[in-house]
Amino acid sequence: MRIYCNAPSLLENVRGPTQLTNYLRTPELCEVELKLLAAALALMLSFAALGPAKAAELVMFEEDGCGWCARWNNEIGVIYPNTEEGRIAPLRRVDIHDQRPDDLAKITAVTFSPTFIVFQDGKEYGRIVGYPGQDFFWPMLQDILSSLPSTEDAAAANLRMKE
Repeated sequence: MRIYCNAPSLLENVRGPTQLTNYLRTPELCEVELKLLAAALALMLSFAALGPAKAAELVMFEEDGCGWCARWNNEIGVIYPNTEEGRIAPLRRVDIHDQRPDDLAKITAVTFSPTFIVFQDGKEYGRIVGYPGQDFFWPMLQDILSSLPSTEDAAAANLRMKE
């Protein structure tokens, strides 16, 4: 099958105007350009099919009447969304007694509340069982966040430690 193109070449946009004087656009060149364009489109579609990597999240397993959960809410929960850690791993609350959502099915052995788990792309990166107070919670969380695969996230988690 022969393909003939009368449209301007994609290569013409790359070359300067003085370079176009002896430029001959053959059907073969047009075929090559179309194949390159089709390959680039196929590559873009394959990346789109993979979908974006799911961001990390801090999953808090809690229950009604939990005094340590209430203390965490008063000391950290009110500011957490505004922190660098909250940007890296937004908070997701799950009742410890409810059926686990499908995307958290791999998380096992949660028996105490609160339990905090840093979870990303179906993998647990670490957990904090109980609430040890804010002086211990932040460094423990930063240590877990620094183990995330994204170097940007790991660098951001170390910001608070440097302050």
